[in-house]
Amino acid sequence: MKDTMKLLRIGRSIAEFVTGPKYDFIMSQIINANRNSAAKRWSIKDKSLALSLYHSSPKTYKLLRNVLDLPSPQTLRRVMRNVAIYPGFN
Repeated sequence: MKDTMKLLRIGRSIAEFVTGPKYDFIMSQIINANRNSAAKRWSIKDKSLALSLYHSSPKTYKLLRNVLDLPSPQTLRRVMRNVAIYPGFN
């Protein structure tokens, strides 16, 4: 309970300076920071951002995972399995 209150206070102070998707990403980093890897939860937006970073450069993604809490490549592959891709323009 005490940690939740701290997170809410941090979130309110950050909201003064950052809004929109940046705020959502920062809050997901704060929330997932104290969780073990099996308990981390990612929003669709977080997964989408991570997927675009991973497809741009897997090496850079691996480097960023050392600094930021990002979904594992296995999680990203699982997300891609659930996406229907058809030939032609999507």
